[in-house]
Amino acid sequence: MSGSASSAAATPAALAYDPDALLTGANAGALALLGAWVVRDLQSARRGQEIESDLLGVAFIAGLLLLLPAALDEPDPLAGIAGALVGLIVGLGLARLPER
Repeated sequence: MSGSASSAAATPAALAYDPDALLTGANAGALALLGAWVVRDLQSARRGQEIESDLLGVAFIAGLLLLLPAALDEPDPLAGIAGALVGLIVGLGLARLPER
């Protein structure tokens, strides 16, 4: 759900900036999934609870995905940022659901 929503939001954002852009790659979807996954752990960390996730690794992967457009021509930086924002918003909604 998060990957599809991020692609739906990232495409118009990137095309509004550059109408001739060729949008390939999956950095927007990857950042959205990463953002949606990390929200619950960030909320727990803010409450002072112990978390089992490695948030330093998450930050490293997010940094690589955000810097990917600097190394390659295909990924769009605006699409990646929009994907990350959509992922965080979807993650906030999912964090309200009870854990199984």
